Amino acid sequence: MRALAILILSFALSNGIQGQEKYLDTFPLKFGKVTYSAVIHIEGISKDELYKRAERWVAKNCEIIKLDDKDIIVGQGVFIMKPPILATFNQIYVWQIITIQFKDGKYKYDISDFRIKAYSVIDGSSTLIDDPIENHHSITDNQIKKIDPQVKDLISSLDKAMKTPIDDNW
Repeated sequence: MRALAILILSFALSNGIQGQEKYLDTFPLKFGKVTYSAVIHIEGISKDELYKRAERWVAKNCEIIKLDDKDIIVGQGVFIMKPPILATFNQIYVWQIITIQFKDGKYKYDISDFRIKAYSVIDGSSTLIDDPIENHHSITDNQIKKIDPQVKDLISSLDKAMKTPIDDNW
């Protein structure tokens, strides 16, 4: 009985620690990858209506990758960051995959597969920097942490769009 209690306690502790795992003390991790994920309940809204709202949001904010059924939309988003003052590149592009799934009264989003892309120019030679966020070597930790507020703004924009009825009266 004591061994069973120890086993249950160690399982609960390991799951709690794993659920709190963060990259650079900022980014949520899921299976070792930076992933923002949540299930959002919007009672009384059908799956089809949620799909339409997400479809419009994705069309404004992403390149659509998959839009062939009413259960999931996958888009690729990008935003631009200014590099540190002494950097050898002009702009940093942060790419991510946005997946939205639907059920009556709720939707789930996952924002993951973050990539840092930039062209570095040194002595007239151009090199593409293309790193997953988890292995970034091209920019500082402080610079990479500036991505988090931009992702949170993106999530806030999605949340607002999903709660706003579509006005088709034109």
